Amino acid sequence: MANYVNTFYGFIYITVFLIVFITAWTSLKPFKLHRKRKISTLALKLSYLIYLAVYMIFIFVLIFNPENKINSQDISEKWLKFYLAIFLMITLIPNLGILIRRKVKKDRDKFNITFSVFNAVSLLIIIVLISSNFFGIM
Repeated sequence: MANYVNTFYGFIYITVFLIVFITAWTSLKPFKLHRKRKISTLALKLSYLIYLAVYMIFIFVLIFNPENKINSQDISEKWLKFYLAIFLMITLIPNLGILIRRKVKKDRDKFNITFSVFNAVSLLIIIVLISSNFFGIM
């Protein structure tokens, strides 16, 4: 019975993920570029969408992997706080960057490139967390 419940929750999560991703895609309009800042705008939008897709996959694997080590007693509180701080940073900062991008008028190119780099760094952190043995995912 538990297997059916996990499958149902997985289906719901994938459906919600698709709705969130399609909403982000349609609201960002990734291929509608600014006439003055074409490259930086494209870099910001595409890096955010790639980040969002990998982030949702990471959350899915984290939630539905029965072998993750987060709930076990093997983790010290110090490491748990460290990973929680990293997780909060890679969750909040890219989303805040994409939300406030239109409010930035001065030095918008620098803003777009800065947050594109941060999205790429967040993506690398997620890949390292997935591939590390800490979560027991791979």
